[in-house]
Amino acid sequence: PSRVVLGDWTTIQSQSAMHSIGGVHIGSYVGIGYRVLILSFEHRYRNAKTIPFDDGIFLQPVLVRDFAWVGWGSMLMPGVEIGEGAIVSMGSVVTKSVPPLAIVLGNPATVVGYRSREHFEQCKAEGRVNPHRILEVYGQFEEMIPLMTRRRHARELAEMGLIDQGS
Repeated sequence: PSRVVLGDWTTIQSQSAMHSIGGVHIGSYVGIGYRVLILSFEHRYRNAKTIPFDDGIFLQPVLVRDFAWVGWGSMLMPGVEIGEGAIVSMGSVVTKSVPPLAIVLGNPATVVGYRSREHFEQCKAEGRVNPHRILEVYGQFEEMIPLMTRRRHARELAEMGLIDQGS
């Protein structure tokens, strides 16, 4: 715990784990989803005194900058930095640092897009931030079903009670 720094309004969901011997620094307004794994060290295996590894470990801090979002079931490998405002999609394995505002996906995680810098900076300047505590702050989620999903699956959505049959 002495090697973990957490910023203000950061939320870490349950069943997540941090092996923080190498240090973990998480900024403010960061959302860490359920079952996220953060590793901050590696065993010495090259030219080790024993196999498969020995008693040496390499400390490699993990840095997660302000306003980042790490999705459910993701893994952050030793030494990576998640840039400010970046999004790590659920189930991603981050093996390299993620640029600010990037959206990454996959194993290994690759950049699939970027958030709008202009919109991000405007929200920040106006103090429009989400503390990742939706139910606590707003009381409920605002539920939306995309138009294409409504069109493609109208019957099934109606059967589930998500839309009226006539919608």
